[in-house]
Amino acid sequence: MPEQLGVRVMGDFRLDGVDLARVRSRKARTLLKVLAVAGGATVSSDSLVETLWSDELPDDPARDLAVLVSRARAAVGADRVVRRDVGYALVADWYDRDELAALSREAVRRHAQGDIAGSRAAAEAALGLVRGELLSDEPALDWLVPARVSAAALVADTRAVAAEAALAGGQFGDAAAHARAGLEHDPYDEVALRLLMRAHVAAGRPASALAVYADTRTLLAEELGVSPSADTELLHGAILTGDLPAGAPIEPVVPPARLAGREHELRVLDEALLRSHNGAEVVVVSGEAGAGKTTLVEAWTTAARRRGVLVLTGRAEEGVGLALQPVVDALAAHLTAVDGDAKFDAQLGALLGEAPSRAATDRSLVWAVLPGPTASTDALSAGLFESLAGLLQRLAPPGGLVIVIDDVHLADALTRAWMSYVLRRRLEHRLLVVAARRDEDETPIASSVVIHLGPLGL
Repeated sequence: MPEQLGVRVMGDFRLDGVDLARVRSRKARTLLKVLAVAGGATVSSDSLVETLWSDELPDDPARDLAVLVSRARAAVGADRVVRRDVGYALVADWYDRDELAALSREAVRRHAQGDIAGSRAAAEAALGLVRGELLSDEPALDWLVPARVSAAALVADTRAVAAEAALAGGQFGDAAAHARAGLEHDPYDEVALRLLMRAHVAAGRPASALAVYADTRTLLAEELGVSPSADTELLHGAILTGDLPAGAPIEPVVPPARLAGREHELRVLDEALLRSHNGAEVVVVSGEAGAGKTTLVEAWTTAARRRGVLVLTGRAEEGVGLALQPVVDALAAHLTAVDGDAKFDAQLGALLGEAPSRAATDRSLVWAVLPGPTASTDALSAGLFESLAGLLQRLAPPGGLVIVIDDVHLADALTRAWMSYVLRRRLEHRLLVVAARRDEDETPIASSVVIHLGPLGL
């Protein structure tokens, strides 16, 4: 058994020092892969059974799972596949995906400090760990898709840092190579497109920049029916008019640093967002006061917004007594920012059956037409929950919709009932609710995933 166990999932599956050929059972190898993708986190026995026997359950799933665990332990050691709570975890000394995230974060930090050479070195060291898509030796199975998308986003961000550092250092060919690799992997990645355009201009090839822009514009129109973003159009216009000096940046493209020590939690949120494209998800982030719940959610939503996700944020307030207060606050902040109070009052007022003019006179009147916080869900008139979900759905961009509710344990009963409704009718809606709460509160909160924040480093 290896004294130090390294796990490599960025490409075909490998365990350093372990001959996986000894694991002759295909399901036992899949078990190891599932645990490896979890990165040391516990995977419940129910989830393992569902993944391993998705076609037909055995007569005794618990017994058969125990047999597979025994076979996996024979290859990697009994102390490496451990029982925790209601499932199992793979205990390793090093994970290539965690190392990739740490090096990418270091590249961002160095770039922000002006250490261009150090930023480029860290980013390219990170990319050196990437041998292909996550678990490239596995087909595109349902359990693997969220992890693959999350890993691909991390690689794309790292390529952007590498390209930006190369561009800043005058290595225009290398910058173009990194940007081109990102665009080849995801032809809709406009960050990579803009980097490639800038690299061409910096190298004295504006015609090449305009050509790659034209190709992507055509692709977006024909396959998605959309135009390039405002940032891309701004860069295109600057190139046409000659207002972009060689090597000059037109936008910051270096992604924000991922939160140190919370890679697993960020990955769980990424994967929940991906699942929400097919059905609503509710993630509860819990922890003691000061555990970093707000910091985690803010770091994740910053990165999500950069990927085109609409994030609406509300905070539950104690003693307010307004039905759906944090959700209405989140909607109000967004609609008012987009088009002033009129748009908010018109849309929400119409939703509640109130004349927009009356709603505009006093925001409290909007809430006044709602049942009180103790009203039962059955008493809601005109299908309020359905109408509210429909309004949110109309607001959602292709990148997805997230509603953040901070201090959800203080939320009114109707807000919590709406969250339960979203889960019960999850297949009819496409949104992610992220709710933060304190550990010590015992208010029942419906959820599909719970992220418990312990102290960092534990």
